[in-house]
Amino acid sequence: MQRVIGAVCAGAILLVVPEFGSPQTVSALPGSSSTASPTPSPSESGSVIHEDVRYVSEITIRYHRDLERFGGRVLSASEGCEQNREVVLKKVRSGRDRVLRRGSTDHDGKWRFGGFEEPAGYYYAVARAQPDYTPDAYAFCHRAESELLRFGP
Repeated sequence: MQRVIGAVCAGAILLVVPEFGSPQTVSALPGSSSTASPTPSPSESGSVIHEDVRYVSEITIRYHRDLERFGGRVLSASEGCEQNREVVLKKVRSGRDRVLRRGSTDHDGKWRFGGFEEPAGYYYAVARAQPDYTPDAYAFCHRAESELLRFGP
């Protein structure tokens, strides 16, 4: 019996732990650059000592004119990096960009912020970096930034 302990979205590395054997890397996509940590090693009792796994995240952004709100989704190989992820909506300006709203994703990784009747300028969303603790491993979710949305002339 095998158990998957982690996967890296962009690098597509999958770590599989056989029930009574050493962990092994099963596959990796060609041309990918992984941020996965070293493969865990078995302890004296045969259980696996888990080291950290790093997950790449992606965040999307859309504006729903009829609902007057921004929304999107955080995507990752780890559900823990999608659910309850802190999201920040920002507006581009000279100097430091303005933070308009802060919130969290729902159980599907979706986020939304309402109350934007006539947006003007450039907007983007950020999924902040955060740890993702699981019973078997410590994982880290990398920061993600969406594309820019432009409104107005």
